Amino acid sequence: MNRMKAAFILIIISICFGVYMGVRSPYLFGSFTSEQYAEQGYFLAREKRFDEAAVYLRKAIKLNPDDRQALFSCKQLYRFHVANAPDNEKIIELCSFVIDRSPGRTDAYEYLMIAYLGSNEVEMALKTVQQLVRQNPDEPETYGVEALAFNNLGEHDKAVRSLNYSIKLDPSNAWCYVFRGGEFCSLKQYHKALEDYNKALSLNPSCAVDYGIHFGFLKQHLQYSGLLAGNPEVHFASAKMKLEPVP
Repeated sequence: MNRMKAAFILIIISICFGVYMGVRSPYLFGSFTSEQYAEQGYFLAREKRFDEAAVYLRKAIKLNPDDRQALFSCKQLYRFHVANAPDNEKIIELCSFVIDRSPGRTDAYEYLMIAYLGSNEVEMALKTVQQLVRQNPDEPETYGVEALAFNNLGEHDKAVRSLNYSIKLDPSNAWCYVFRGGEFCSLKQYHKALEDYNKALSLNPSCAVDYGIHFGFLKQHLQYSGLLAGNPEVHFASAKMKLEPVP
């Protein structure tokens, strides 16, 4: 009887805990599904319990490597919240796991490349990009990732070439024009940058909202050059901005 009471109490506690955490109790329904682990991770992240959140999101990804949001969220935790500095090793391990099981995942290659750059493993970062180009040669996003790598390495002319190809594959992607315009600014080719600025706005009038600091970088450079009306809020004359991917 005492054992039955103890079991009953354990079940009640489990139910209450599951309700509090926003997930079903594993005692009643078996092991967590990947969705439940992810939900738990998101809840803990909102509560700023970042280390615990990362544990649950890793479990979600291990069960379902195709969960893009879980991978993005876990990458963000390891990059900004879990440690005093980005935990690039964890990101590399996790993205390598995902790529091994879903070789076509452009997002995983992107995060992996950035983690390698963060660890000063430039050769591995470039190998990651080359692997992505071989895997997804006809995807415009592939060449956006390649351009990100070149941008972070300060090779803006190569970034422009990559973005030219991305735009050729998808001429309607406003983000690529914003990105390429910023690269033209870094190369002091302001008239070309202005063309990309206008093209991006024609494709997406909400560029300032959707692309935030990246669009601001382009706009303020053009204002400083005198090709665009207005006074730049920040002096960007010699800025070389390293971009982050837009989710």
